Amino acid sequence: MILKEVLFKASDLKSKTLLINKDYLQEKFITLGQIKSIYKYNVRIVDKEEIEKAVNEQNPDKAYFYIVFFKLLRNIYIITAEGGDVIYAAHHSDNCHRNILTEGDLKKMSFKLK
Repeated sequence: MILKEVLFKASDLKSKTLLINKDYLQEKFITLGQIKSIYKYNVRIVDKEEIEKAVNEQNPDKAYFYIVFFKLLRNIYIITAEGGDVIYAAHHSDNCHRNILTEGDLKKMSFKLK
């Protein structure tokens, strides 16, 4: 169940490469091809170190997912590497996924970008 979903500056996200930490992906939904069939913009599956590098370099062309699970609430953010601005935020009460990005998460976010 989605409690709250907010999309900030959608045009900013469309022009950036979205970095997805491979640790956030479910085993059955891990291929880049599957992600690209839902999310039509630039996207890469990377490790945590590559996200940290983009942030440390303040790369203006990158954004990344950040997921926090706290007290049965899964908070999903997309944050710009440069400046740390939140572009997208969704808050879910579905504790079954914990710190996992699901196909449904990507579909909801992609729908908001259209």
